Amino acid sequence: MTVQTEATRPASPDSPDAAPTVAARLARTPRPAPPATRARIRPASERLARTLFAGLGVTALAFGALSVDSFLTQRWSPAPALAIAAWLVFFGVPILVGISSFWAPLRLLRGIAIGQSVVFFAIIGFWLLFRAESLPAGADIPWVISYTAGPTMAVAVIAADRVAWIHMVGVCLASGLLRAVTSADPNPVLVGVQDGLYAVLALTVFVGLFTVSRRRAASVDAAEVFANADVAEAAARVARTRERLTIDALVHDGVISTLLMAGHGRVPPRVLSRHAADTLIRLDALRAPVPDRPVSGVELERRLERLVTELAPDASIRSDLDADLRVPAVAASAVLGAVGEALRNSEAAAGAGHDGSVVRTVIVQARSGGLRVEVLDDGVGFDLSAVPPERLGITESILGRMARVAGGSAAVRSWPGAGTEVVVSWTP
Repeated sequence: MTVQTEATRPASPDSPDAAPTVAARLARTPRPAPPATRARIRPASERLARTLFAGLGVTALAFGALSVDSFLTQRWSPAPALAIAAWLVFFGVPILVGISSFWAPLRLLRGIAIGQSVVFFAIIGFWLLFRAESLPAGADIPWVISYTAGPTMAVAVIAADRVAWIHMVGVCLASGLLRAVTSADPNPVLVGVQDGLYAVLALTVFVGLFTVSRRRAASVDAAEVFANADVAEAAARVARTRERLTIDALVHDGVISTLLMAGHGRVPPRVLSRHAADTLIRLDALRAPVPDRPVSGVELERRLERLVTELAPDASIRSDLDADLRVPAVAASAVLGAVGEALRNSEAAAGAGHDGSVVRTVIVQARSGGLRVEVLDDGVGFDLSAVPPERLGITESILGRMARVAGGSAAVRSWPGAGTEVVVSWTP
C-alpha cells in the first residue's frame, strides 16, 4: 500500500454527490424543533373562543358608550354610587375579557364570562324588586337591556349548545319582563312581549353562528388529532424501517463478513480478531449507544488507512484530509462502513483486469467542510440493474448506510468490463 498526502485525481464532474433514494430525501428533511423550543400551537376551538371574546370586548365598549345618556337619566337616586358600580361592572367585565382574550388562561376567561351573565341577571332582579316602576317617556328602555347580546354571546362561547340556547331564552324573557315593568306605554305588556320577541330574533342569529363556528372548530381539532396520529404512525414506521435496515447492514458487514473471513482462512488471525471485536462493539452500541464524539481528520485518515490495509492490502490510498476537520462519530462510522463494504465487494467480485491484475485506489479528499472518498478498481465490473434488491451489500451497506446519516450520500457506478467506482461523501 502506498500513502500520499495530496490528491492527484480530481473528482469526476458528473459524479453525483447524493444517492437518489427516498431514504436520502428523508435524511435531508429538516427535523422539527424539540417541543421545549417550539411555541405552543393552540387548538382551533381555543383560537375561536379567544377571537370571540375579543369581539365581545369591542362591542361592550361601543354599547357602553351609547348607554351613558340612558344610565344618567335612569340611575337610582337613593344609591347613585351603587348604580355607577353596577354600570361599570356590567360593561367593564366584557371589556376586561376582550383586553385579556389573547393571553389570559382560557379557564379564567370562561369564569369571567359566566360572571357577566350572573351580573346581568342580578341587575335585572334588583330592578324588578326595587324599581318596578315606569321610566320617563322617551327614556323608558332600561340601560341594562341595551346590551343583552353581551351575556348571551359570552355563554354561547363557552357552554354546550343546549345550555347556550336555554340561556338565550332566559335572557330574552328577563329582558321582556323588565321592559314591560318599566315601559311608559299605555300597553306595557304588549311592549314587553314585542321587545322579548325582537331579542329572540336578533340573538338567535348570533347564537346560531357561534354554535356552528364552535362545531366547525371542534371538527378541525378532531381532524388535526387524526392527522397527528397518522404522522406519528408514519414516523414510527420509518423509524422501525431504518432500525431494521441498520441491523441488516450491521449483520451483513460485521457478522457475516467475519464468518466468511474465518472460513476462507486467508485473513491473518490478528486482523480477524480485531474485526470480530469491532463487530461486537457495534452490536453492543445498538443496545447502549456510545456518545457521539467527533472524529478528527487525522484520526479518520488513520482508520481509513488501516481499513484499506486489512481488507485490500494491494490497494493504494491518497488522502488530503485537513487536521482541523471534525466529523461526527455517526458519520465517521458510516463512511468507514461504506468504504469497507466497497473494498470487500471489490476483493470478492472485481476479478482480474486486462493485464491479469486489478488496480484498486482509494482517494480521500476534503470537500466543503466535509470529506469525499472514492473507491476505484479496473476489474470486470457489473450491471447495477441486474443486482437483486434483496442483496444488502450495495443497497444497505453502502447507499442506505450513508443515506441514513444527516449530510451523508453515496453513489455506485459500474459497467461490465469497465471497472467499478464507489463515491462516499459527508457534508456538514
